[in-house]
Amino acid sequence: MKLSLLCFVVSAVALQAQQTEPPSNEELARRIDLLADMVSTPAETNADSPFSVGGYGEITYWNPEQANAEVDLHRVVLYLGYQFDPIWSFRSEIELEHSKKIEVEFAQIEAQLSDSMHFRMGNLLLPLGLTNQNHEPTSFYSSRRPLLERTILPTTWHENGVGLWAQQGNLHWQAYVMNGFDAANFQLASNGLRDGRQGGSQAQAENWAFSGRLDWQIQPNMMVGVSAYQGASGQGNLSRDFGVQILSAHATANHGPWQMRGLYAQASVADAAFLPTPATSEDLRGWYTEVAYQLWSQSREQASLTPFLRVGNLDFSAGDGMPSAQSLIVTGLAWKPQSHVVFKLDVEFQDPAAGPNTQTLAFTLGWSF
Repeated sequence: MKLSLLCFVVSAVALQAQQTEPPSNEELARRIDLLADMVSTPAETNADSPFSVGGYGEITYWNPEQANAEVDLHRVVLYLGYQFDPIWSFRSEIELEHSKKIEVEFAQIEAQLSDSMHFRMGNLLLPLGLTNQNHEPTSFYSSRRPLLERTILPTTWHENGVGLWAQQGNLHWQAYVMNGFDAANFQLASNGLRDGRQGGSQAQAENWAFSGRLDWQIQPNMMVGVSAYQGASGQGNLSRDFGVQILSAHATANHGPWQMRGLYAQASVADAAFLPTPATSEDLRGWYTEVAYQLWSQSREQASLTPFLRVGNLDFSAGDGMPSAQSLIVTGLAWKPQSHVVFKLDVEFQDPAAGPNTQTLAFTLGWSF
């Protein structure tokens, strides 16, 4: 895009040179600066441009107690958007993961139907939990996304679909229909629902699903909400439909330097004992609560230093009568030299009901813009 626009400007300058006196060096510099602003400045800060550009990324080092240490350029993501007119727009994120795998995180057409109602269609982020739709590394304190939201609410989770969202007073709701999970890939006992995601790439579409969310902004600094998912996942390739149901509740609250949030989620997969990888239980559940305290903060656009503590529990085989739950504690420190850059250092402790305790030291450099 930049190369094409630059060629256009050069051609225009050359044509003008045949008709008038050549522009000065100062005029050429002014035109190039104008072009750079038009291409690279997000639409939110440049009302004259229909383009919006952004992105995020993270490099993470982790050192598990019982495995070798690893450092990974986990992801580099580029956001691209275009405002066709006051109603219709395009939004997308393209991810390069582990320096070798390119994926679309979402790509959608959106229309503003009224002051409060919006239409979306394309590859959509599911509206469940606290992290899936707000997954930039500057938006959460730990080095890695919460384990509950990597497994039972398997961020980053995106599928092909269509739906509506609206902001009406202090209520915000979303409702989508999209292709469902592929149960052939479930590994419930070890990885929750994560491996059933299709991501919209040549997705099996015999079974569709509904997902919805309702948030209530009680006060400017306090929000509570619920979300749900319902749909079959057999996709016509298995002996059963393997219906999946997910329910979750979440809350956030800020008071001065204190920041708190919590999440509870439960899921079930019907006939899980008959999956290609059978599970002893149809039910999964988990929760976490997190508290953080900003030791100091000059402003939201400047530096901050924030220790945090997250406590939770996760059970991939709830209700089977066997000890399967694990307790999770993550504690650490997040430093933002400014709001778009973060350095995180933390330790995660896992205490499974069956098996030895483990701990993992992790460090992340993250950015978003």
